[in-house]
Amino acid sequence: MLFRSGRLAVRIAAIEVAWVGLSGVRFWLLLLAIDVHATAAQVLALAVAGAMSVAIGFVPGGLGVREALIAALSPIISLKVADGVLLGVIDRVVWLSFLALAAVVAAATRSRSGGGTALGGVEDPAEVTDERSIGVALGEDGATGGGDRETRRPE
Repeated sequence: MLFRSGRLAVRIAAIEVAWVGLSGVRFWLLLLAIDVHATAAQVLALAVAGAMSVAIGFVPGGLGVREALIAALSPIISLKVADGVLLGVIDRVVWLSFLALAAVVAAATRSRSGGGTALGGVEDPAEVTDERSIGVALGEDGATGGGDRETRRPE
């Protein structure tokens, strides 16, 4: 059991390291887009700060926390506060745009595949009224129906 937990911890750590690395690439590209040249150490510090802001959970979606943390860290790592604020805001817009696009793609994929509801196509049992489910509710289709009594589908 301990070995399995250790492997899980390694996997989680690897995912987090990859996430920070991707965030660093995203920050570096955004800094280049706003014509700010940063070193790898500065970009890594910003990426780690962004990852740490997730731990502050009292603000819904971390709205403003990440941006403030990046802005506060900027002068410490020799970047302008204004560049940090702009970076944080642009990064938030990029991230929310990505999430919106992902939601649209997921919804389109679900509707094309006939996915139905958010429960993976399973409807609320209280609202099911099709003929097959009435039969199952009455004990047909392999269900015993609560004893030896015979059940019939309503006509």
